[in-house]
This record gives sequence, structure tokens and C-alpha cells, in this order.
Amino acid sequence: LGLDGGVVEEPLGGFSPSRSGSSEEEDETGEHVSLPGEADAVKEALKRLSGDISFPLELDEQAKALRWRSRWLDRLGSYEAFLERWPDDFAIVRCPAALVLVLPRRCAASRERTGKYVAWCRKRRSAATGKAIKKWKYLERMVERICAKSSEEEGASPAALLGAAAAVAGAAS
Repeated sequence: LGLDGGVVEEPLGGFSPSRSGSSEEEDETGEHVSLPGEADAVKEALKRLSGDISFPLELDEQAKALRWRSRWLDRLGSYEAFLERWPDDFAIVRCPAALVLVLPRRCAASRERTGKYVAWCRKRRSAATGKAIKKWKYLERMVERICAKSSEEEGASPAALLGAAAAVAGAAS
């Protein structure tokens, strides 16, 4: 139990979405201070994460698709460091086998995209052995919760979204 009496979710095997804001710069009012060009990068990444079904799920592949190295690396640092500065907008999910997923937090991912994330986790769980199966199952549920929460914040029904995600993931299996 947490200090407020609520349940504290403990990550299984150290895998969890990153919500670290330690590298985030704040002004004297506590507001986030953007680096030059950072707002454009946030907008572009969220647009692609939320609306482009062909946009990759994994961090390294996303950085390539965004042409991060040529467009923003010099000004904003690595794609991962950039994402970590925006924990309210992006969820970073560290997976077994050094894989890293990136999900939008504030804008609803499409049903197809949500299903794609779930199917991605299920595929890796079905190929896993031993303790890794449990870790992948945990991550699958975590990804479903993140997608449902971001969709709920945008007004979509989490039950409807997860039902559609399960149908898309089942079709992809």
C-alpha cells in the first residue's frame, strides 16, 4: 500500500513504463521549459504514434522513422532522452531482451494501433520460455492499461477500446 492507502503497482522483474522526470527542466513556477524545436518534435511524435498505423512500436525503429538523427539529435539529444523529458505525453515500456516500446499517454491510439501493441506483446510471450512468459504477460496487461487510460482521457470507452484491441490482436495471432 502507498502512503495514501492506495495500491502501489510493483513492476515484475524491474520492467515498467518510465515516468522519470529527472531530466526535465522547469522554470521557477514549476512549468516544463522546452528546448528550441522540442514542441515540433512532441507534436510530430504524438501525431505518428496516435494516427499512423504503420509507425513502428519500438523506440529504435521510431527514431529511424522520425529521422531523429538528422532532424533533432543535435538540438534535443537522443530520442529516448527526449521522450523521458515528456513523461505526461509518452510512456516508455522497457521489455525483456532489451526491447523498448513507446506509447502515447495523452492522445488516444487508434483501435488498430492498440491491437498492434497487444499483438506485439502476445507474439513475444508465445515465443518466450520460463520466467520470461510471466514478464511478457505482465507487460501485455500493462500496455492494455496504458492504452485504455490514454483513450479514456480522450473520451473513448476503455472497455470498447480493449474489446476492439483484443479482436485485432486475436486476428493478428
